[in-house]
Amino acid sequence: MALSDEERHHISNHLNDFTEPCQITAIWIAAPTYEIEFQTFIVTHLEEVADKQITIYGPIAPANMKAELVKVLQDPKWQAELPRGSSVFDTLQPSTYKEQIAIQLASLYRSWKWYVLAAVDDSIVPNMRNKPAGRLRLSGKDFTFEVWGNITHSDVQEEINRIIEDAKSSTHQISRPQVPPERPEQKPKDIESCGALVYPPVWLGSMLTLTSEQEIFPPQLRSVFYNAPPITVASYETSRLFFYQFGLILVDTDTDTTALQIINEFLAALAVVLPDDLPVHSVTEQDLMHGNLTSDKLIIGSLAWQTESSRSQLMDKELVDRWWERKRPVVTEEQIGKAVDLACKARNTRAGTAGQTLLQAVTHFSAKDYTSSFILAWATIEQWLEYLWDNYLAQKGVTGNRKSNLNNSRNWTVHHFIETLNLANVIGDGLYKALDPLRRKRNTIVHDAIPANEQETLQCLTIARQGAKQLFNDLR
Repeated sequence: MALSDEERHHISNHLNDFTEPCQITAIWIAAPTYEIEFQTFIVTHLEEVADKQITIYGPIAPANMKAELVKVLQDPKWQAELPRGSSVFDTLQPSTYKEQIAIQLASLYRSWKWYVLAAVDDSIVPNMRNKPAGRLRLSGKDFTFEVWGNITHSDVQEEINRIIEDAKSSTHQISRPQVPPERPEQKPKDIESCGALVYPPVWLGSMLTLTSEQEIFPPQLRSVFYNAPPITVASYETSRLFFYQFGLILVDTDTDTTALQIINEFLAALAVVLPDDLPVHSVTEQDLMHGNLTSDKLIIGSLAWQTESSRSQLMDKELVDRWWERKRPVVTEEQIGKAVDLACKARNTRAGTAGQTLLQAVTHFSAKDYTSSFILAWATIEQWLEYLWDNYLAQKGVTGNRKSNLNNSRNWTVHHFIETLNLANVIGDGLYKALDPLRRKRNTIVHDAIPANEQETLQCLTIARQGAKQLFNDLR
């Protein structure tokens, strides 16, 4: 079969060059017990070494492999220097063949271990026995190649035909006018996000259900959490909120302060939507998680968090099995939608401020910081009372200086609000009787530094929830 000059040139430049002078070093590893063989061939064109020199090391038993490879490296011909600029491993200083052969032998040792596994398990790479494998350039004309199996059992003519066909195909393509390649379609960028888990833990949307097999062999945390799209996505002014079943809320921002504000505003509204026996805690900066979402399915590509917060414990590997007990309340999509709607309406309003304050009060109560919780709960109550007082004055048509005087905290304190609103039947006698001792307790905390106890704080929180709910409900 006649070859053109172009085809011959292609063969001599594409790791198929056996022109003189040519030397071949064969390293033959064999494990007869398992009928496994592996061969590496080093093809060189050393001017100082005789043409057609063939050196064979082997068959080498796997147990003797390290010692025999050291012998290969000690061959005197490897002391020759590689031509400058000819090696893919070329450095600023002249490099000898020995240095590069050492790299090849280390690679051979790793390849052998992988090949043994693949040869035993044919499903990894089917029909891989007795086949030439990848080639690697050593210098300008020198190269190495591997044979999975024994080269004498391979079809040499088939390999020769492959080389020739490759040469003909490549030179035919070269002679054609080059068509500019089409620009690959750019993959949309991932969405940077910041968020936190709802705490105490909840399921969002629905409780996770497992198959019978998963009940026995629970899936990995990542496979369940990271491979699922959000159960719902909500718009929040110029931002988007992504809600995931395992209780995670993410905002499409990488700014901590923005994420904190939006999430706490939502959680304050969620606390109003949920029953009183389902507390919701505020988010602090150390609770935040940072993640990337795929732009198409909004699947979590990565997620990072700090380890100091109570929320981070939910992601701890040691606690993974505990969440499979699934003893979490469920926040429905309908409740999520209501909370998002309320949070948007409450932004920059008295209701929003009261909700945030109550959220902080509940969080402190869960940490048994009753005094801080009491003060924050009472602040929520005061905002509610101010709202009731403003409405009462509006109903009475009070305006101008008179309204200013009646809203002057020096003349009209919260105590006056409570007394007057009760006399006007705006608040009932039961609420009036509950508020007065709590107001007195607030004063003893502030002025006498007497801490609050659990029972007092719980009573204050109960009324604060009542007030916050009215503030939010009146927004609708």
